[in-house]
Amino acid sequence: MNEEPVRLGFIGAGRHARLMLYPSLHFAPSVRLTAIATRTAESAARAEADFRVRCYTGHEGLLADDSVEAVVIAVPGKAAAELSAAALLAGKHVLCETPAITSPEDAERVGEACARSGKAYQVGYLLRCSPIYHKLKGLLDAWRQEGEGSFCLDIRYFEWIHHFYNLALYLGGDVARVHAWGQGRSRRVVLEFANGDLGTIRATAFQNHAIPYEEVEVTRADGMLRATDRLELHCYREPEAVLPWDMEFDTASATLWRGSTSVGYNRLSSLYASGCVAEIEHFAECIRTGKAPLSTLADAAQTAALRRAVDASLKEQATVPV
Repeated sequence: MNEEPVRLGFIGAGRHARLMLYPSLHFAPSVRLTAIATRTAESAARAEADFRVRCYTGHEGLLADDSVEAVVIAVPGKAAAELSAAALLAGKHVLCETPAITSPEDAERVGEACARSGKAYQVGYLLRCSPIYHKLKGLLDAWRQEGEGSFCLDIRYFEWIHHFYNLALYLGGDVARVHAWGQGRSRRVVLEFANGDLGTIRATAFQNHAIPYEEVEVTRADGMLRATDRLELHCYREPEAVLPWDMEFDTASATLWRGSTSVGYNRLSSLYASGCVAEIEHFAECIRTGKAPLSTLADAAQTAALRRAVDASLKEQATVPV
């Protein structure tokens, strides 16, 4: 296996890329930033001064650069699918930031480019690489093998919830139907999974992100998994119910996992907890080994279909199929 760092090019140097993606590269030894492309000469000059690598105005020069093996596409909106297809057909592996595709036509276009190029295509649904949700997924899969019975999945987050639509699919599988309610920018969504599980996604529109609010909880009659703010994961597995008058100190005992990064490295902790560093490392591993990405074009298409179904339910005020 080729153990050289993957030579990485970036298309985009906006706020999200500068806050999350570029800093993560410092902690991902399997990649090396080689070139950047931005829309304007001014932003290219600024990126060159900041990152000390070759910078192009427009994406064409970067895609023609033979020193670039793989491309991270960090641009908003519908341009992502067009750029993904162009990069794949130029012989580059692609990691595209979410939502990556916004329509069935986008999915078809990128799918055709993937088939023609044979290159790796990964979508940046980074929660699949977040340590806490990766652990939760493993525990849940093992739990499913231990007995029968449907689970209830409950997700709570701020208003930007498309990553958590994808997380619901990751944890629960295909969604058959949805019913959504909305008030302003707040949402309440009920999910009926194809496997019989039930789920809810609750999103609020308050803007103070300093308030701890992220929570993912999975329950069944014989236990509970609860992840809080990507910091703690509790596992309660009590096979028998405990009556109120029988409670003692250890009747609700749990296994607890917590992130271990110290306060002095708080910024580094957020990059790891979010899954951003692991996502980039996983991308490099897929390129070097041929391993399938954790988040694929099909996953992005499913997530887009779920979002459309939620929007349709809100509009029709009815339960709709996905």
